[in-house]
Amino acid sequence: MISNANELYKIIDSVLCPEGFIRKKDVYYQDHSDLIVAFAVGKAEGAGHYSSVMGCFYKQLLEQKTTFPKFFKSQLRYCLDDFVDEDLVNRVFDLENNEFKGDERELLIKEFVELYVIPFLK
Repeated sequence: MISNANELYKIIDSVLCPEGFIRKKDVYYQDHSDLIVAFAVGKAEGAGHYSSVMGCFYKQLLEQKTTFPKFFKSQLRYCLDDFVDEDLVNRVFDLENNEFKGDERELLIKEFVELYVIPFLK
């Protein structure tokens, strides 16, 4: 059962890193010919709640050429809850929410990343 940020990132790492994403702090990046795509998972307001956002940077529009641009400067951005029920996403990414039993939370996070994040970013 996920109880802290390190465990959360390990779960996400297990799905995104084999797909070629590189994690820098709380953002996963992947470089493509014309753009850089990213998935950010960071501590949100609230004790154990994390937010997730995905987006891209068009290389032609970047002020500075870098492999890992600051996520808040992305030109296109969507939240995971634009694709999945907002309440469910909030509950799953609230690590202090104890409603999930066994590895339910881990399975849901993996499912979100596999079914929504990766296809969106590819």
